[in-house]
Amino acid sequence: MRIFAFLAAVLGMTLVLAGCNKPVEPQTDVVQGPVYLPPEEDEFLPPPPPQPQPKTFDNPPPAPPAGAAGVRNYTVQKGDTLYKIAREQLGGNSRVNDIKPLNPEITNWDVLKIGQVIKIPAK
Repeated sequence: MRIFAFLAAVLGMTLVLAGCNKPVEPQTDVVQGPVYLPPEEDEFLPPPPPQPQPKTFDNPPPAPPAGAAGVRNYTVQKGDTLYKIAREQLGGNSRVNDIKPLNPEITNWDVLKIGQVIKIPAK
């Protein structure tokens, strides 16, 4: 038991000599009020230019009137498909994208009726 008392006394003296038992004094150098940060670098840059909106098939551009320059009427014949019309009348299958915006009222291009009149670009 004496050894524990001796160790406690040595430890207590060590702490006293090291200054660990000093009371903690409150800090008085704390700044009161709002903190002002430097402005971000981005605040001085101009805003980025507006990005173009992607084209969607939900809102095709309005079709020009049937008598407008560059547009003609085509009457669907037996056996016609959109791709066949584009190939034979406009010169290639890729021209189907030129036909669709001219006919926004057609929602199902897989069903073309004989005698139906559609607008196609002039050659």
